[in-house]
Amino acid sequence: MFSQHLGQPLDAAAAAPVIWAHGWGRTGADFYNVADALSTRYAHRLLDLPGHGQTPKPEDDWDTSQYADAVAAWLRSEVGRPVIWVGHSFGGRVGLRLAAQHPELVKGLVLVASAGLPRQRNAPEQVRFTYRKHLYQALKRLLPKSQHDALRQRFSSADYLNAGEMRGIFVKTIAEDQSATAATIACPTRLLYGSADSETPPEIGHRLAALIPGAHMTELEGATHWDILTRGASLISKAVVDLQAAPDQELAA
Repeated sequence: MFSQHLGQPLDAAAAAPVIWAHGWGRTGADFYNVADALSTRYAHRLLDLPGHGQTPKPEDDWDTSQYADAVAAWLRSEVGRPVIWVGHSFGGRVGLRLAAQHPELVKGLVLVASAGLPRQRNAPEQVRFTYRKHLYQALKRLLPKSQHDALRQRFSSADYLNAGEMRGIFVKTIAEDQSATAATIACPTRLLYGSADSETPPEIGHRLAALIPGAHMTELEGATHWDILTRGASLISKAVVDLQAAPDQELAA
């Protein structure tokens, strides 16, 4: 069901397997370096989420709740016990839903530059955002349809433009506000954000940490949305090791 970048065999007697979930438009290979550093200690799988890498696109335009249900079915079939879920960006969105909807499957949650809440812009950012939004809408009304594609190219994000057949899923998932979901998460949770991240700024992490009971937030000075996977590798590894010490939850049938 899921394409996987395989790690150590899933030994039922060993510690909780670690599942690595990538960001939007990426693959499990993003976590190769940090996963390899832990590969002698824990079994792990680096997933390609549906519609990314080698895993086929869902037939419908899923939201993250449907992604979480699909992951849960795979975990019950292929793993059979609680896991440590490490999610970067979009993988964090899915992890939030998974931990809330299927708590018996998640021993611990590591959210790295995770999305999941709407951004809170400061006053100048909000002015620029509102100006661009109204300008786009005005130009769309004024310009002929033959120029609408060029208009979208100018105003849309790179992720939106590159989404292709996944665009419906992209639009649906980025509109989600998982505030209520985060408040129901019961497993131990660690959050890591870069201070220079312009895609999922650390204010999102601080708000998630306040919503998730007992969560711990770390802000890595100077790290961006992407280099946090390398600059923050030791912090990600430490979070996984710390969560392995948490008591196991019983896996539901």
